[in-house]
Amino acid sequence: MMPKSTPLFGLIYVLSAVLFLIGVSFDMWLLRFITKPIPVLLLMIWIGLYIDKRRYVMCILLGLGASLAGDVFLELPGNYFLFGLVSFLIAHILYIVAYLQDAKDLHLLRALPAGVYGVIFVSVLVSGGQLGPLLIPVVIYATVLCAMLWRAGSRYGAASVSTFSAHMAFWGAVFFVMSDSLLGLNRFYTQDIPFVRFGISSLYWLGQAGITFSVLSSLHPQQKSS
Repeated sequence: MMPKSTPLFGLIYVLSAVLFLIGVSFDMWLLRFITKPIPVLLLMIWIGLYIDKRRYVMCILLGLGASLAGDVFLELPGNYFLFGLVSFLIAHILYIVAYLQDAKDLHLLRALPAGVYGVIFVSVLVSGGQLGPLLIPVVIYATVLCAMLWRAGSRYGAASVSTFSAHMAFWGAVFFVMSDSLLGLNRFYTQDIPFVRFGISSLYWLGQAGITFSVLSSLHPQQKSS
């Protein structure tokens, strides 16, 4: 069961996201800077107030904290992209650690689609010729990001994971990968993608929400949905 105040958190979540996108549309840096971290901060508060502090939950909470730092770095004036990249790298590592808490089987075949996608995506970025000194950091990041997607998918069928939790974690990971893919394409391959920041941000917030909601039934695996 979700806490009764979840709709209020959801309303503020959406409102802050809309305000950020308004800031993007009208190039209002201060509005963007203030509102960008709010959705992830709300997810952290929601977990902190209502959810038991089990190891899975704490890893997700710490991952959200690292993501919050990444949000701030990416909106700071100047070139803080590498700091944001490292922050989100840490977030994905923490999400991987979370997924390993209740799904330790390797499921190597499930790694194949994520691995193939990662190779193709990095190859596309390299072909753009704009990575420069960020080549190695981006390759490392893409590898960890795809590993996060693999481990999210590996939770399906685990004895201690409910169907709801598995769905939330996996689709949250998928949306996160889509968001980062758009970000990478826009930064290192082409700047001609229409409304790209709207897509990046919307997919990112959907991803973080999905990953966060995966903590709910992970606390009560015996209540599996059919």
